[in-house]
Amino acid sequence: MYKDAIQHGINLHIGLKSPHEIEHKTTQFITILQEAAKLATPPSAEARQPAHIPVEIKHPIAAKRKARARWHQTHSPVDKNKLNRISNRLKEKLNEARDSSIQDYINRLSRHSGNLLSQQ
Repeated sequence: MYKDAIQHGINLHIGLKSPHEIEHKTTQFITILQEAAKLATPPSAEARQPAHIPVEIKHPIAAKRKARARWHQTHSPVDKNKLNRISNRLKEKLNEARDSSIQDYINRLSRHSGNLLSQQ
């Protein structure tokens, strides 16, 4: 596609007699290359919406990062214990959030809305 666009846009039978003609044809060549690159480049993926993360989870994540950074600096057993405690609390909160999300989904299901497979 890139090669075809360039071949279609370029005229190789030109006379370059003056500096002005050289400048003009150079600019035209650069424009042809840029347009061919735009045509050959696949469209970018849609920008993903950031996931909604509740504040109850954001704060423990930040605390865990801070504790990990502290432990990496000191390698102290006390700092490692703090990191482990924070990590375990974060895991609990993530599990609670996941369970809550699944429970909400199950509660929204209804027999009459076509969400469930019908038993015959």
